[in-house]
Parts: sequence; structure tokens; C-alpha cells
Amino acid sequence: TLISRNQMNVDVLIERSPLQSIFPALRGGLGTGQVGGVMARAGVGKSAFLVHIALNSLLRGANVLHVSLTDSQAHVRSFYDEIYTELLRASGVSETPYARIAIERHRMVHSSVGKAFGASDLVKLMNSFSQLMQFKPALVIVDGLDSASLNASEWSAIADSHQIRLWVSARTHRES
Repeated sequence: TLISRNQMNVDVLIERSPLQSIFPALRGGLGTGQVGGVMARAGVGKSAFLVHIALNSLLRGANVLHVSLTDSQAHVRSFYDEIYTELLRASGVSETPYARIAIERHRMVHSSVGKAFGASDLVKLMNSFSQLMQFKPALVIVDGLDSASLNASEWSAIADSHQIRLWVSARTHRES
């Protein structure tokens, strides 16, 4: 059937994802209530890594909230499209409507460029999406925090209390 063939293509995409090579080191990835962090200088691939994590969850049917503190919503969406297209090409899998629909149905992208955004703002945002759209993420990505003001215990408390997997990225600064 069409759905089982589409699901098979999605399974191949997941299986051939570059993430599969690092999952053993991560012991399979984050569990519910856990926080993962990616810290590096600008331009080394933090956002691409997080989009790969998000796509892996989206293709499995999990809801994902992606909060960008550095890019517009349109830019983040186009980055997902670009990485998804490259994943298809590298996997040798033809595009399936099922996968594209799974990505769109289960993803929310929020941009907070030029505004302060902290742990309490994430809680408000998740509560708004839950109340207004009945959207509860299983995975949350906060991309673009400043490493100087990163309070890991606050983010960890949110992941635990909301029973989400939370990935954050922070830019480090080259020492002078």
C-alpha cells in the first residue's frame, strides 16, 4: 500500500541519517526530561546538528518546537527544507508526501530575533501553544543562546517539569 511504502521510505531516511553514527555515543539520544547542549563558535554547524535531531524526531511523528534566537521563521523553515532535501539525496530515497506532511504537521517554529529569551519565556510559549493550538512538543530546540548567560539548571528544570527532551545551542566567543 501507499502508506506502508511511504513509511518504509521514512524508516530508510531515519536509518541512514548521519545522527545514527553519533547515537551510540549519546546512548541513543536524550530521554524525556533531559537537556542536551551544543556550544561552539559561529558557523561550525550547531543549527544544522539541531535540525538533524529535529528531523529525526519529526519523521518518527513526534511534535517539535524550534525556537530560533538568531534567524527568522522563514529562514529556519528553509534550513529544514535544505537539510531534508540533502538527507533524501544522500539516502537515495525519493521524496514521499508522508514524510513532508509529518514534518509540517508536527513542527512549530518560533523566532525571537533581537529579543531577550529565557527559560521562563519558553514556558510561556509552550503554554500558549498548548492552550491555543493543542500543541505539546516532545522535543524542544532553543537555538542561539548566549553562553555567557546560560543557566543550565533553569533549562533542566523546564525539561523535567514539562517532560520534554530539550536541546539548546549557545555561541561561544573566541578569547582575545
